[in-house]
Amino acid sequence: MHKNQDAAQKSVELGLANLAVGQFKEAALEFRSAIENNPKNSDGYYYLANLFSLAGQDEIAVQVFRQALQSAPEDFLNHQLFIKYQQSGFDAATTKNFYTAYAERSKSIRGYLTPSDMLGTYQSTLSDKQDATVRDIFNQHWNSWEKNDTAVPKFSNVLADLAVKCTVQNLRVLLLFPTHVNANPNFVSSTYASHSLSSLQACGYEVEMHDGDHLCFDLENLNSDWTDRKPTIEALAELENHLQAFQPEVVVLEGLFEGSPNSLNLETLNNLKNEFGFKVVVFIADAYPPIKNYGAYWAPIADLTVALSNVGYLEEIEGLFKGGTKTLHSPCQGISDDLFAPRQVSERNIELLIDGSRRRDRDFWCAYAVDGGLNVSATLTDRHKSRALSEREYYDRMGRAQLVINNGLVSPGLGIMTLRIFEAICSQTLLLQYAECPIEDYFQPFIHYVPFSNIHEMVCYSQFLLKHKDYRKRIVSEAFNWNSAHFSGQLFWQAIFSQVGFQ
Repeated sequence: MHKNQDAAQKSVELGLANLAVGQFKEAALEFRSAIENNPKNSDGYYYLANLFSLAGQDEIAVQVFRQALQSAPEDFLNHQLFIKYQQSGFDAATTKNFYTAYAERSKSIRGYLTPSDMLGTYQSTLSDKQDATVRDIFNQHWNSWEKNDTAVPKFSNVLADLAVKCTVQNLRVLLLFPTHVNANPNFVSSTYASHSLSSLQACGYEVEMHDGDHLCFDLENLNSDWTDRKPTIEALAELENHLQAFQPEVVVLEGLFEGSPNSLNLETLNNLKNEFGFKVVVFIADAYPPIKNYGAYWAPIADLTVALSNVGYLEEIEGLFKGGTKTLHSPCQGISDDLFAPRQVSERNIELLIDGSRRRDRDFWCAYAVDGGLNVSATLTDRHKSRALSEREYYDRMGRAQLVINNGLVSPGLGIMTLRIFEAICSQTLLLQYAECPIEDYFQPFIHYVPFSNIHEMVCYSQFLLKHKDYRKRIVSEAFNWNSAHFSGQLFWQAIFSQVGFQ
């Protein structure tokens, strides 16, 4: 390590020691010394900006972050860096000052901060004029919906139209899913797995789960590496024994990986398919750039490829395997209502919930929601089990919330449907959804959810809905009933099974 890097690290350690005993001026000097010794020392920048943020000296903190973005962009353009410092907690003041600096180089963040054409700028409390404007917006949409003057969302029947073709009442289904994110037990459990299993059970299918943590992993994903994974030959033998014992008619594979000699691969799965005679449904939760088109890898042996998002990938598969594959773009997976824990209105003691991984600028919305005077409950992490909520804790918090914020923006111009949409609706929690998302193809804005385009709309709508619970209850009820009628687990699985020939 270079001498100056050694000196910088020593200064950081001295600065933290000074902070621990309340010597703030001395701590600031040490953090500045760290930056001077090593202009790429991210610790020095963060702790110095944090110190000024907590002291209410926001402009100085913003200036520190400006310098950090200039000198150490490889760290500070990766917002998950904040996990290192904030862990599962949330520091709104420091985060807001970071985004103030970041907005100077990010068009999308500047757009989030632009005042609303309808509502102007948020305040600590909703003004009478803003209250009246929001009320008018909600009432106009509701009146049009009641009079059937509003067009039905164009893809709202995508599952129902296929489900009616399925007449088979029971099937044996084997789920081959990783039970944890990244196929790694050090991460949180996979909701793709738990919902798929629970929803199939609720629908009356004969279903078993085979733990894919040992077989369904991506060698290019460093997070998928863990020490106690079974040898490939042993894991494959266990899968073959499970197939022999259960004799499934359908195997549903969570296919967010490409096979290799060290994991399940195309050749092995095809041999098993030929030996046991099951249909293969490949489930691709994320199908958008820059993520690989994993569905294309599995398509040669898939009887159906199901994607929850699609930006050309399903069309690409159809083009590569004309006449040899089927695809289905569904806005959600099979959701199980049994996993949620919705509370009565009187028991909802969380006003605004923002939980999840530090992606899609969740930190931004959370920081400015706090700045807007909202009572925010947030747990933002990197999905490591040691830092994150358990799945049960997450659903419990969702069920106690009055409002939940979601942002499906992957990159400028590319928004996707996320599971959070359906989790909120099934929890009977009102969903505030960032507008750049295809949700309008499935749900009606201001009837089933509330869209927002910037921080001012998000804060003002939240203030209104927390103040007027009758509007909130109406939207929650409409959304829950609509979702049950159009996107239930029963419809999802019937649509899938109809497409693989069980009609």
